[in-house]
Amino acid sequence: MGTMDDFVASILADKPELPVVRGEMPDSWIHGIMCDPKGIQTSRTVHPQLAASEALNTQLGIWGVPQPSVANDVARAYENILLYGEHTWGISPNIKQYGDDFSNADPELVARLEASWEDKTDYIRTAANITSTISNANLKALAENVNTVQGDIIVYNPLPWTRSGVVAVESKNDVFSLIDNSDGEEIFGKWSDSQFVFFAKNVPACGYKTYTHKANTKCEPGPSQAGNSLENEFFKIILDPSTGSIASLIDKRSGREWVDSSATHKLGQYHNERFTFEQTLNYTMTYQMDRAKDWPHPGMHKGGMISEKQVPYRAASCAKGIVRMGLNSATIECPADPTNHMPATVLKITLDDHQPYIDLELTIQNKEKDNWPEADWLCLPFKVATPQFHVHRQLGVMNPVTDILPGANRDLFSVGHGVTITDAGGAGIAVCPLDHPLVSLDRPGCWKFSKDATEFTPKEPVVYLNLYNNQWNTNFRYWYPGTWSSRVRLWTFDTKMPTDAVIATPALEARNPLMVTTATGIGKTLPAKQTGVSVSRKGILLTAFGPNPDGDDTLLRVWEQAGVSGKLTVTLPVSAKFSTAMPVNLRGEKVGELLEIKDSQLTFDLNGYAPASFILK
Repeated sequence: MGTMDDFVASILADKPELPVVRGEMPDSWIHGIMCDPKGIQTSRTVHPQLAASEALNTQLGIWGVPQPSVANDVARAYENILLYGEHTWGISPNIKQYGDDFSNADPELVARLEASWEDKTDYIRTAANITSTISNANLKALAENVNTVQGDIIVYNPLPWTRSGVVAVESKNDVFSLIDNSDGEEIFGKWSDSQFVFFAKNVPACGYKTYTHKANTKCEPGPSQAGNSLENEFFKIILDPSTGSIASLIDKRSGREWVDSSATHKLGQYHNERFTFEQTLNYTMTYQMDRAKDWPHPGMHKGGMISEKQVPYRAASCAKGIVRMGLNSATIECPADPTNHMPATVLKITLDDHQPYIDLELTIQNKEKDNWPEADWLCLPFKVATPQFHVHRQLGVMNPVTDILPGANRDLFSVGHGVTITDAGGAGIAVCPLDHPLVSLDRPGCWKFSKDATEFTPKEPVVYLNLYNNQWNTNFRYWYPGTWSSRVRLWTFDTKMPTDAVIATPALEARNPLMVTTATGIGKTLPAKQTGVSVSRKGILLTAFGPNPDGDDTLLRVWEQAGVSGKLTVTLPVSAKFSTAMPVNLRGEKVGELLEIKDSQLTFDLNGYAPASFILK
């Protein structure tokens, strides 16, 4: 048997003139991930947490607080992440009973299917449990070793640049203010629902700082915002309970209205589609492009389903909501409509003090167990003239209008940082999904397949975030009952924004929140403030800092996420005393000359969207 390297070597030996085709080919099977909303939500959370947990474990040892090795645990967590991401999500038998007849499906087959689906999701649950165990041990070590008084708040930053952000700490004491132990500044927060919420400024890169309760002060719960509006220093929002949505979103800095009031679906509104047999069949035949003649693949269409002549396609959106105002947030609760197969929903809108973003969280409540082909969406229409779309994925930015090759997916995309929609003047809005990465642009994209740009390209400035679909009819979940939520962060930008600040840096900060623990008061080893690994520019992830899985010494890996190329300096903890760095590839193989680490700093060229790996000695 030969390897892929043998295959390539054989071809290149003939010195062929190979045509080069440049373009994007989004996965046409990507819809499958959203058959499992809670699993995907866990996956989106675990990916960044695992790397951050490994790095802090390593730094604690460097700082003089040795921790048990987590190398085997980290490897097992990554293995389970890969197993969850692998294509097959369960056994393949079809259920051919739909509608009222679904209750007559073979209970033994149903149980086998559900058990196999749970086996699949257990992979990411295992990875999450491993990651949380490491993370909790790290925070416990900080709490027990930072030299500060009992009850002080320790805020840790998992990203390799200094940043600020909102922190919420569970508190039975109604403390009104804190003292920043690094500079003596008094920090005023708000107390709500047994949490003290405050703005932590300038938390060191991959490091921490501490805050002391100010003595003899009391905190009254902050006042709730009134009416149907929310605002902070950056935005003003008006809510529309009749449609369960946001009626107005004004950026106070520019005075610009970002809501398109004429859009079919409203900003933040829940939308559900229930499809027909004919739609699933048409999708299958269109996707197959005559490769199987007149045979529709049973794993793709819904064989045995009721015709549209009996049950037509139905699209419905939430309505008749009730607004409840909170401290910096509001919720719109929309009732269920069982006769129309609509679950109850809750849209939570949060405007944190001092932060130029809007957080949305849509919760679907008590969805019924049903294998009818359907799709759930969070609708995000914006008021943008001549919109230009950019889909920010893990390895670059895609223009869905110009970059997609014929035959690839134009209707559904899995995003990394998210999506930006920009007007002709360069001002725009960013949509960053925290929990669920599957989006359509312009129109909902389930059970659609557009062969090329002549059939479809996005024109309307609307993002549809998929919350669930059961488009597959084999190997993936056919139903998903229960309650789950999906979070999205929105912010605006203009031409004055640095490249990384348009989406990469705020998206990374959204998905890597500041962490918090409370000091035990017994610590003597660690100072009240400390910096860890840092990078000389934002928008770069630290994806590995721990034992080398391919040999001895310490592996350092960074990954550029903003599309900016140039020199990068990584500053390492002084007490580590690293002196050299050997460049290696992702397989741990040497790929360059040995570099010297001077004054704990390693400088090298890093291309946009590229990783760089080093073995440190």
